[in-house]
Amino acid sequence: MKLFYKLISQMLIVSMILLPFSAQAGVIGTDQAVASAQDLANRAKVSDFVSRELLEDILESEEEHIDWLEIQLGLVEDVGLQNYLQSQMKTGE
Repeated sequence: MKLFYKLISQMLIVSMILLPFSAQAGVIGTDQAVASAQDLANRAKVSDFVSRELLEDILESEEEHIDWLEIQLGLVEDVGLQNYLQSQMKTGE
């Protein structure tokens, strides 16, 4: 299994070097999560179980991130930006 992880890591490093990099940071949108769900359905059709499992994990993680972000945006709308930011500040202990 370690060999598999090492191979995947090396493939990711090579792809990061060879593929164009976008300098804009961002979060995944709902449309991208839907696209991941469609990819997942397509993988199931061809019985690519390894890719399907990876996509399931990615999709679940991204859906959790979307939920968290939607909750945070709702809080900003409910209490206002200043109160929200104040509630996010940590005390230095």
